[in-house]
Amino acid sequence: GGAIGAFLELTSQAQVFLVTEHLPRPPRPINLTIDYLRQGHAKDLYARAEITKMGRRMCSVRAEAWQDERSKPVTTLMAHFMVSGD
Repeated sequence: GGAIGAFLELTSQAQVFLVTEHLPRPPRPINLTIDYLRQGHAKDLYARAEITKMGRRMCSVRAEAWQDERSKPVTTLMAHFMVSGD
């Protein structure tokens, strides 16, 4: 479970970093909520993150990971990231 949670956190951070311009440092997590919905198996895992709200100082992100079918997520994540140094 921890590896999948870390994978979703990194996917979310990468998405925030890709859509923001000139961040002085990588986005820092403020809080994470991870829901484990199904058992993960020893096979390929895919993930997608979507920014639900982008502010000047923080960003809200939703992400999900799946294996065989995207419509059956294994794990979901809701997170807030600090995107400014203020």
